[in-house]
Amino acid sequence: MTKDNVTRGYGLLERFLAKKRAKMANEIIPLALRTGRILDIGCGPFPYFLLNTVSASGAMIGNVKLRLTSNDLERYKKLLEIGLVRADTIMNFSGKSGCPAGKERIHITAFGDVITCPHVQVSYGNIREQSLKKIWQEMYSIPDLHKYSSVCKHAFDQEYYDKFLKPIEHIIQVPISVYDHPKSNEILRNR
Repeated sequence: MTKDNVTRGYGLLERFLAKKRAKMANEIIPLALRTGRILDIGCGPFPYFLLNTVSASGAMIGNVKLRLTSNDLERYKKLLEIGLVRADTIMNFSGKSGCPAGKERIHITAFGDVITCPHVQVSYGNIREQSLKKIWQEMYSIPDLHKYSSVCKHAFDQEYYDKFLKPIEHIIQVPISVYDHPKSNEILRNR
């Protein structure tokens, strides 16, 4: 069995279940909203569909033509109205939807770098060199990170993208330290 023949896994029932989930997706997600990327993360025949926004990191470095637009934001919001479609910005600890990056959630890379989001490859410190508490306090002191955003910042907030991501969108060696970021003076100002 080749990877091309399945949506995930190599289990005995995977082909049957993948077809069943695909049929369910076609029934619950309107045709007009089916363009773009939606990941099927269900178990067995009962899926949840996870929206995954495109970013200029990882395999997408330098591929800015796929950046999401205001039309994509409207489609994104409509998809989230469907009961089985989820995104990590649906509900935060505050009880409302919005971007949790750097406030309610941080990411630690395999090498110990602390970043706000896997899509934003800017490091605020390394847990091998200083405490996570100190790194998070420094991160949280940056106004752009702790202010509330009702949308995913890296995908839909143009000002945030221009400041944090555009200057590093072609850098392959990531994450880059916030102190080495081309706009570090602007990012670290007013903290």
